Amino acid sequence: MKRLLMLCVCLMLAACEQDRAAVPPAERSGNRYVGKQLLERYGCAACHRIQGMPLHDTQAGPSLERIAHASYVAGVLPNTQRNLERWIMQPSPGSAMPNLGVNEAEARDMAAYLYSQETK
Repeated sequence: MKRLLMLCVCLMLAACEQDRAAVPPAERSGNRYVGKQLLERYGCAACHRIQGMPLHDTQAGPSLERIAHASYVAGVLPNTQRNLERWIMQPSPGSAMPNLGVNEAEARDMAAYLYSQETK
């Protein structure tokens, strides 16, 4: 059942991806360099594809390489930096993403790195 739910979430995220930047650069904040270090420390690339990080055999979560161009965060929240930060800090109960105990400053920096990726 969890795998089916995760598959549905992944498919919804892929369907919501568009060719426009949902979060304009002027509305972003945080330190992307610190964010990359935090994404590595928390092991986010173990489940997600993230530009600039090694690929793993298990990609349980959706690719985050084009999150800046997606319409929604986690398939349900409008794509704003604040919503991405909230999701990183406290994913929805029942989702496959674990609550890693990320604080607000860390989430802001992690979101800054994710939004700075320029994958075409």
